[in-house]
Amino acid sequence: MNSVERVKIICKQRSLPLSKLEKDLGYANGYISQLKKGTFPADRLYQIAKYLNVSTDYLATGETVAEVSELNELHENLQILRKSTNLSEKEFAEKADLTERRYISFETGNRKPNLNELQRISSTYSVPKKVLCGISILDYPSIAHTNGIFEDNTNYHELLKRAGKVYIVKILKILYWNVETVPSSESNNASPQSYIIGTGDDKFTLSEEDIVALYNSVTAFLPAIIDRLKQPLDS
Repeated sequence: MNSVERVKIICKQRSLPLSKLEKDLGYANGYISQLKKGTFPADRLYQIAKYLNVSTDYLATGETVAEVSELNELHENLQILRKSTNLSEKEFAEKADLTERRYISFETGNRKPNLNELQRISSTYSVPKKVLCGISILDYPSIAHTNGIFEDNTNYHELLKRAGKVYIVKILKILYWNVETVPSSESNNASPQSYIIGTGDDKFTLSEEDIVALYNSVTAFLPAIIDRLKQPLDS
């Protein structure tokens, strides 16, 4: 499957006409269907990936690492993981066959690793890529058992909370179709970042504190709802 086919499938799954995507991005009508080789120029691949809120790696290769918003959690997860190993930035980087300077750029959030670099970190520290990006944090109990990370549970619960915020953002995408992350440098809010939710005239913003509040509300009320809904197993 090539990049054009992946874009068509994503648009079909979201009931998004290709003509709307082309119009919103300033492309000629029918542009995507005319790409006989099935690939986009690099600049347009980036534009389309950002518009669809998926990674360019996914459109190019079909390999799912994380959505754009989820990768924003990566640098914080790397900080927690490295501190849990009691390694310096240089030691942590060298074990994963990275230069100290490049790794620091990942941990500070100034750059994002490519697929190969993310795989090296994942393999070296026995942490799945999706866990690093904040998607499948529930895998961490087995990881803690095998390599001793998070024995005191302090960092585990912190990372669990961060992953919870990622799931709240995913729910918002389902409900409102679009979520854009605004870094602190572009945001007027005092929080680290904010989010633009929705499309067209229905857009609104939520702060990082709002996302945390939604996560706290879900974790507070969901168990009671489940208790009312669950059915006992037949003995």
